[in-house]
Amino acid sequence: MRRIPFTIAVNTILIVTGLVTVFHLCVMVGVVPYNIVWGGRLTNQREMLVFELSSIIVNMVLALTVAIKAKKVRAKVPGRLVNMVLWVFVILFALNSAGNLAAKATLETVIFTPLTVLSCLLCARVAGE
Repeated sequence: MRRIPFTIAVNTILIVTGLVTVFHLCVMVGVVPYNIVWGGRLTNQREMLVFELSSIIVNMVLALTVAIKAKKVRAKVPGRLVNMVLWVFVILFALNSAGNLAAKATLETVIFTPLTVLSCLLCARVAGE
């Protein structure tokens, strides 16, 4: 089986991360109801804001880490640290995929599970470069 080219993996992660961030912003401003995210377990507006802001920050850390790895952003960060962060994301996406499968909301099981599995594989590909 052929490996996904590094550039395609990087660009796909950056695009998906951008789209997911827009989705979370839509949840924050009420375009998307918060009861269909986070496993359908959010109980109030304040809780939603904390979780959504956390998610946006995590996505920005991922995008920045991938951009550093791909040399799209210059930063004096040791390559070993960049790789460690990427492997943490691999684990995070694997756990998130399992969590999405157990979600009450169909949106998470049908749409976000494949997305997190893809993100897991792409992060592993970028980390392995």
